[in-house]
Amino acid sequence: MSHDAAWTLRRAGANDAASVGACAAEAFRHYIPRLGLTPIPMTRDYGAAIANAQVWVATQQGETEKMTENRALYERIGYVEYKRLAFETRTRVFLRKQLKAADVIR
Repeated sequence: MSHDAAWTLRRAGANDAASVGACAAEAFRHYIPRLGLTPIPMTRDYGAAIANAQVWVATQQGETEKMTENRALYERIGYVEYKRLAFETRTRVFLRKQLKAADVIR
């Protein structure tokens, strides 16, 4: 996603519970081997937390963050988004990078 797109911060709703739980699981799962136990954010009842208005969701252009590691890597090495196609079950993002003469293999 482009860095100049507007972010929206909103209270999570009941329909966000599964996504928030999946986000927490993905964010903390790599700690399980290090700690030898499951981190608390992975075991939290996000439905209850949302019901108590303790959860906020940040979205950009109405979407939740997907494949963020890949996108961040490509952006760090100079790629920019130039096209986006929305399908029923997924969104396809096209990236490109301006090459310099030194980047071209001869």
